[in-house]
Amino acid sequence: MPYVNPIPNGVYLDNNATMPLLPSVREALVHALESPFDLANPSSIHKPGQRAKERLYQAKKALSEYLGTQDAEQWIFISGATEGINTILKSFEGSAAVAYSNVDHSAVFESVAKMKWQQSFELKVKSSGQFCENSLSEFEAALEAYFDTSDQEDKKCLLNWQLVNNETGLMFRLEILETLIKKFNTPKKQRLFVLVDAAQALGKVDESYIRKAMHLADYMVFSAHKIGGPMGIGALWMREGIPFSPLVQGGSQEKRRRAGTHNTLGIAGFLAAIQDWKKNGETYRTHMHELKKRALMQLSRIEGFSLHGDQKAQSLSNTFNFHFAGCRDESLLLALDLEGFYLSSGSACNSGSLKPSRVLLNMGISEEDALSSLRFCIGPQNTEEEIDLFCERLEHRVKHIRESRSKWDSVLPEMKPDAKDVTP
Repeated sequence: MPYVNPIPNGVYLDNNATMPLLPSVREALVHALESPFDLANPSSIHKPGQRAKERLYQAKKALSEYLGTQDAEQWIFISGATEGINTILKSFEGSAAVAYSNVDHSAVFESVAKMKWQQSFELKVKSSGQFCENSLSEFEAALEAYFDTSDQEDKKCLLNWQLVNNETGLMFRLEILETLIKKFNTPKKQRLFVLVDAAQALGKVDESYIRKAMHLADYMVFSAHKIGGPMGIGALWMREGIPFSPLVQGGSQEKRRRAGTHNTLGIAGFLAAIQDWKKNGETYRTHMHELKKRALMQLSRIEGFSLHGDQKAQSLSNTFNFHFAGCRDESLLLALDLEGFYLSSGSACNSGSLKPSRVLLNMGISEEDALSSLRFCIGPQNTEEEIDLFCERLEHRVKHIRESRSKWDSVLPEMKPDAKDVTP
């Protein structure tokens, strides 16, 4: 008899790809859809338009208060973190050097590769998932040499800094970033500009940590759907008086920093998500952390379990990446999906490919193990029952796949032709 999941809608464990809508967000969206003028164009001068404009400002103010920024107008509503990253990269392309890590999100990694730079620097990580000391030293020396030229007045570098890795959940030490900024910038002269990818950090990390990062950043990007908000809406924060060129042009919206009619429905949902996390964030993070510990305790008992990266260092409350020796990810993923357990093998932006994760390979994990890896991402909606059920079925599937492979391997030698029988 095929397995029947006792949880009607299955168990969703891919919250870093997209977190299901929070109930409060769903209510806000329904309210906006049912109100005749709540979705008016904020650029219109009539009363509904001006009410929409005021709500837009209130959403920026909520973000500003939540993360401790000085001015609500430092925020720009965009479609999501990928757009924000591309906007800032394009603002520096051709006129600056660029620095990034080999485990950055593809929005950075792929975009940088397709653009022209005066020079590029790639920071490397070690097996722990943290930056390699030698790579950091080499970067500092190379950047110092880049700045030390006769036309150094015009030299600048954009450093892309991922606050939390989307595949491993590992957080990068802000002390390293702070040291780099102090070394290359002075109160009178800024040469190193910092773009922080905070897409996976919002909500899942205490806001005090994000505030600390903001004191070091020049630009920071977010996506609402990573915290139970709607897709297609995000935010870009940036300091005043720094390099910026609009990616989307054509209208006067966002003080001509991002043209196009505002996504008022998405903004309403984003606002509701921010308000929810501001009120319940600590409770959500504690809940997710307890479920993460529960899952790790059960999975670590299964033979061949390997955790990727140093989870004893700072990491997200809801995420870890792992593999079981001898179990390719597509086998496990397919079996689990058919049984109603939904998770991924890596970044959702690279799904549909059987290639091993670039992030894991760059951490020194073998291709075979990278192909056998799964990303486990809990959300506030998950329960102990779901975690226990998932771990139970995963153990069953791992044993089944290993037994099937063992039987196949025992038959396979008999099917191989003898070398002397092969006609050249």
